[in-house]
Amino acid sequence: MQEVDFVIAWVDSQDEKWLKEKQQYDPTPILKANDLTGDIRFRDWGLLKYWFRGVENFAPWVNKIHFITYGHVPEWLSVNHPKLNIVKHEDFIDLKYLPTFNSGTIELNLHKIKGLSDHFVYFNDDFYIIDSLKKTDFFKDGLPCDEGVFGNVFFENPATNYGLQILYMTGIINKNFDFLDSVKRNKDKFLNDIYEDQLYHNEYFIKRSLFPGLYNHHLPQSFKKSTFQDVWNKEYDLLDNACMEKFRTVKLIHQYLIRFWQVMSGDFEPSLHRKLGYSFPGIVNDLDNILLFIENQERQIIVINDNDEVENLNKYITRVEKSFQSILPEKSLFEK
Repeated sequence: MQEVDFVIAWVDSQDEKWLKEKQQYDPTPILKANDLTGDIRFRDWGLLKYWFRGVENFAPWVNKIHFITYGHVPEWLSVNHPKLNIVKHEDFIDLKYLPTFNSGTIELNLHKIKGLSDHFVYFNDDFYIIDSLKKTDFFKDGLPCDEGVFGNVFFENPATNYGLQILYMTGIINKNFDFLDSVKRNKDKFLNDIYEDQLYHNEYFIKRSLFPGLYNHHLPQSFKKSTFQDVWNKEYDLLDNACMEKFRTVKLIHQYLIRFWQVMSGDFEPSLHRKLGYSFPGIVNDLDNILLFIENQERQIIVINDNDEVENLNKYITRVEKSFQSILPEKSLFEK
């Protein structure tokens, strides 16, 4: 079976050099809770060591971890670990796009990381592995495992801009793909019993003429490097302009475009990917459920989204860390 790498991006939002540079370009105050440029986009909870412990304990088969950083690294991280590759922005992103505080720019250029395997899984830094994973959870027969389950894009909250960003990327897909032709050519992947009770979504949408969007599972995403290159080849000007933006914008382009493209190309293996994990929308209202989910290892992956309304954040983080400690008490070899 092919080698599979993990890629994760992280920022130390307290780094003085990074803060100074961000302040130079940021149109909003540093700590303003703004959905596009505010502190919520860069806040570090100090739980990253449990991501590495999860990898070591529950995904030891990983070939390499590419750790993307502005230039700083956690003081506890053992940078000489043989599986660890520290990747600075300038190591793989064109200098004309730098400095960048735009996660979309980072994500659209992942395929340029030197030494990255052809098959890799991309993690956000709030995705934690809490039980055993297999390579085949992410790739089968050389294809990324994914849900080809269609779904409408809802723009329910203009304060977040999320729906508008997805709608914008959906339009890019419709520009490049004949939806009905793609479905016809890959019918066995879109009308597949593996989707269980979600199959009715596809049975409904294939009667329409345009790509409506996909169910977004917000979990680690499997990619092939070649898909990134395909998108850049077809939509260079669009991606080039997007990467010039220093911060997230309303018309943000990010990894979901690559995922949509990969699926509509039929270059994926059908799976009910959502079964691997669960994404909790916020730490305050969901705290008790989050703690139980970790301690009972209810699924292999937990996602704990940040919330810009959290007060006394440290008291919540302390409780979450205690739960992580209960299942991952030993330091990993990624720690000094």
